Amino acid sequence: MIDSFDKTISGGKFDEVFTEVLHAETLGLKNPEQLRLFHLNVNNNAFSSDRLEVFLRKNIGQYVFSRAQIENYRVEDDVYSVGLDAIDIMKRNGAPGQKGTGNDLGEIMLYVFLEQVLGAPKIMSKVELQTGAKQYESKCDGIHLLSLEQTFGIPYYHMVFGTSSIMGDMKKAVDSTFDAIVEIDKQSTQERILAENTVLASPLIEKLFRKSKICLYRARARLFRMIQLMEFSLHIIWA
Repeated sequence: MIDSFDKTISGGKFDEVFTEVLHAETLGLKNPEQLRLFHLNVNNNAFSSDRLEVFLRKNIGQYVFSRAQIENYRVEDDVYSVGLDAIDIMKRNGAPGQKGTGNDLGEIMLYVFLEQVLGAPKIMSKVELQTGAKQYESKCDGIHLLSLEQTFGIPYYHMVFGTSSIMGDMKKAVDSTFDAIVEIDKQSTQERILAENTVLASPLIEKLFRKSKICLYRARARLFRMIQLMEFSLHIIWA
């Protein structure tokens, strides 16, 4: 990933919060796929969420705010207010755990797994979709940018539209997430318009392509041809 577009997540080691479950299962899809399972640390024969809570507290500001907004806090020498202001915004968006507001644990964990596991830096979290881009009524829970291998010497990117589901039943969680994927696909044109107007027009993307020494107007045209709707589904089974 180009230095100007690194991951935003920080504040602790992911491996100290989650343990990956190794397996040989696949989804049996034609396109490239990943089926990866993780569980929280176990303490006294029970899952412990203590380190997860600390991990999320350290990253709540990065989840809610854009890179430019975080940088503005640094310029104003007010970085200690990032977390408090982020929580205030989430409180105004809705109740704790309310789906569709950015306050749902699944929506927050989608951000974590897309950045940490898939390696796709955040473009917009669910909170940002509900504030700065609410008029688009996006069905996804987060937009990220995945850098793949280069094609003809030009960086190759996928825009990732993610969705999440947190339930106490595995089958219901999977079914719910695939239902959400269908809804995203139904309005894929609208989601792409959202990407064009709020993502590709951002100074961050312009800086990304300038550093790649690609003319912006050509880069945008190439990126639009390359972009495919990729749905990343996250299922959280809460016991």
